[in-house]
Amino acid sequence: SGTGYMVCANHVSFLDIFVLDAVLPSRFVAKKEIASWPVFGMISRGVGTLFIDRSRRRAVLEVAELMSSTMKKGENVLFFPEGTTGKGDVLLPFYANLFTAWPMAEAEILPVTLRYTLKGETTTVTSYAHESLFTVLRRIVSTSGLGVEVTVLDPIPSAGRERHELCALASARMTAAKEAQRRARLEAATASRAEA
Repeated sequence: SGTGYMVCANHVSFLDIFVLDAVLPSRFVAKKEIASWPVFGMISRGVGTLFIDRSRRRAVLEVAELMSSTMKKGENVLFFPEGTTGKGDVLLPFYANLFTAWPMAEAEILPVTLRYTLKGETTTVTSYAHESLFTVLRRIVSTSGLGVEVTVLDPIPSAGRERHELCALASARMTAAKEAQRRARLEAATASRAEA
């Protein structure tokens, strides 16, 4: 089994954890407030989420130690380095704090990008950036044609690198992947229009 991956992904929606767990089973790192949310708190506690109290400086080191011990057991640990949800069309700046866990576990970083679609086009329907959870949930269940694309990128070896470098590499790799995918979609749309 070996060491698990330290999976980092962009964060768009509460759906991310379900989507990512289906593709790449992982333990998740989440802010402690989620533990008290209706329904999602119970689910997150039930799947062994590692909660972090972001109001305490020491909490980052404590959760990094938990992440490390989990990866050493062969389990993947997933976190969202943006530290919040975005609309999903672009990556937000990454925070390097949780990249601290890699040297303790000697784990590779596995970058993953998420893109939600509506009838094949990028959509922000699933994003709960600046909206209530239940408003977004209502919108999701009443919208047909939603989809999601998960792109698992090549692992980043962590040996000999410090957390800021790993953070920058993961961000650059994920940004490049999202841009390449965007260009490919534009080229496909242009070719499709040319054939019509």
